[in-house]
Amino acid sequence: MRPDARSAPRRDWPWRFSSIQGSAAVTSSAWAPALPGAKDGIVAGNKRWQWGLTWDQIDRNHVLRKPTSKSNGEEWAEHDLRQYPDVIAELNRIPKHERVGPVVVDESSRLP
Repeated sequence: MRPDARSAPRRDWPWRFSSIQGSAAVTSSAWAPALPGAKDGIVAGNKRWQWGLTWDQIDRNHVLRKPTSKSNGEEWAEHDLRQYPDVIAELNRIPKHERVGPVVVDESSRLP
């Protein structure tokens, strides 16, 4: 283990969101075919990332509001994350300047 590895933030924590009742749709995301020339959102090759959990869906009171993919965005899931102290502790480990875009990011690819 590198000397600094212990102090580095763990990025496997978002899976703890699975402890939130009914949260399967909360952590669900997909890579779908991107339209030719697509530049909005997160595009990698010919795929576009959609429906994933993003930082802007968590408000300053730690309430998570997110459209569900199952309803094609017509319904919203809402979770008060203050009920999950471990999740709040992990969220607080991420520096504020990094709280942009996807919450769950693969460290090696830097993609959701």
